[in-house]
Amino acid sequence: MSKKILIIDDDKEFCEELAECIREEGFYVECATDPLQGQKLILSGDYDAIILDYKMPELSGADLLKKMRTLKVKGNVFILSGRPFVEKVFEEEGLLDLIGGFFAKPVDMGSLLEKIRNAASRKHDK
Repeated sequence: MSKKILIIDDDKEFCEELAECIREEGFYVECATDPLQGQKLILSGDYDAIILDYKMPELSGADLLKKMRTLKVKGNVFILSGRPFVEKVFEEEGLLDLIGGFFAKPVDMGSLLEKIRNAASRKHDK
């Protein structure tokens, strides 16, 4: 079974570039550039990892994590942000336990890919 990754980021070009890099590692990748579409995908799919932009229109990354917690949706979530101190926001919201890592934009692809591989391996080893 192919390991599935979901990227939710309102920057279409960035989303596509990131998806291509992850596909080159052998993962199946779905992208959502609309956070509401991303929410539907989270609820309908079983993803090995979810890469989530912090700041998006309509729903922020924190809003989506709150929804995941309420609906008891599990996932290895990695937060992307161009803003400093975003980790503090998630800590204040009590969401740190849902997050596998924070990555500043521009993203260090080597570190992100390592986290994705580890998350997918842990899930498939269960």
